[in-house]
Amino acid sequence: MGILLTGQLGLLDDLVEHDGRPIRLPLGEFISTDLDLLVLGEIADHWPALRAHFGSTLLKRLTGDMLSPATDTAWEYLALVADRHPQLAQELATAVDQQPDLLTHDTVLAWYTHTHRGEAHLLRTLIDNLRPGDNGSRDVAPLLLADPLVLGLDPATVQRALHAELGPRRSGYPLPASGAFLALAAGFPDDTAVADAWEALQRERDLHGHVEVDVSVYYPLAYAAVETADFVDQVSRDSAWISSHFTNDIDPPFAQAVIRRLERDPEARTRAHAAITSTDTSDARAAQLASLNSAATALPPDVAHNLRQRLHRQ
Repeated sequence: MGILLTGQLGLLDDLVEHDGRPIRLPLGEFISTDLDLLVLGEIADHWPALRAHFGSTLLKRLTGDMLSPATDTAWEYLALVADRHPQLAQELATAVDQQPDLLTHDTVLAWYTHTHRGEAHLLRTLIDNLRPGDNGSRDVAPLLLADPLVLGLDPATVQRALHAELGPRRSGYPLPASGAFLALAAGFPDDTAVADAWEALQRERDLHGHVEVDVSVYYPLAYAAVETADFVDQVSRDSAWISSHFTNDIDPPFAQAVIRRLERDPEARTRAHAAITSTDTSDARAAQLASLNSAATALPPDVAHNLRQRLHRQ
């Protein structure tokens, strides 16, 4: 950071690793905190000077392996800040044109989607980067396709394209483990494929007493399809399961799915507000519901007042 801020890049020229290779800063090994992201931002802001000083070796220095031609790791992190400097953004665009596989990195795909909003080929690009069978919580493509208007795309066209990706088996148990199904559950909760999958899951549970579904599929489906009257009970059941398996009752895929439901369903928000203010709801459960609700929309004054009273009593 000091070298970047003072512009003394020449100080790096004589620094070497223990094996004699030129010093490097492998982005994939250090980006984890706000401070690291600050350093990444400074790299973006000083990109022309860095490129002028290190030339073609710059990306290898940021990837960490000077012997490998791959620069994927560097671009994966530089995509987070590419818009901070036009030269960096242009180089990333050129890299994607030359290496389409860079779009398999979620950060690069998100950047690409932002820069190509509304363009005719964008839908096909996102569809091609859905990952059937992968853990959807690590795949940004379904989440992007769940908000077609933000992408400048026609929702009906996106919905038809997702259906085409599901293949012949669009419902039933086991559930479709695909990015297309996750996108439908997140963005089109009233779709017939979502309703059919939820019914199949319920039948399986009734027949055998349990179901085996990856949480990255289960949560988006549950909070897309559960009846509003059962919404709060669903949150309670899932929270109890999470608490019995983890150290807290907020799991990212769970929270994301609940927040999406609260954003789109006013009646679900009303029921959550009623649960928060109920004397039968524990402080811990009220706090959880309030946290999820406030991530979706502002809490009503009476609900916020109830929470202040709970806090005062504690």
